Amino acid sequence: CPNRHYLILDARRDGQLAGYVIARSEIVDGQHKGVISDLFTRRHDHTARRALLATAVRLLEERGVHKIFCLTASSSEMLDSDLRRSGFFLRQRQVMSIAGPSGATGNELRTVHDWFMTFSDSDVDVV
Repeated sequence: CPNRHYLILDARRDGQLAGYVIARSEIVDGQHKGVISDLFTRRHDHTARRALLATAVRLLEERGVHKIFCLTASSSEMLDSDLRRSGFFLRQRQVMSIAGPSGATGNELRTVHDWFMTFSDSDVDVV
């Protein structure tokens, strides 16, 4: 969104990108709220994911944020575990539609347990 200001952080290992997180905050109904808009790491890279989450949470709190949301569209135990270790708790899951290119075989969707997606993958960026 061009009218929003995002915090963009990356994690590097040996000079190579290990992951990134994108977050922002805004005042909604008088409360300063934050959202992790996007989080990406390799599936098993807990170290990078936890470091990115910890840094994003700290920076948002330094900006006066009292509640931080990370809306996900997956049921990855690894992601859920890393979010819980970073101070988040699980709320109700929301349904998200996934569409692929025409002619896709559907095999891509059979390995959904290997995915985790945040709502930045869906054009939804709400606090």
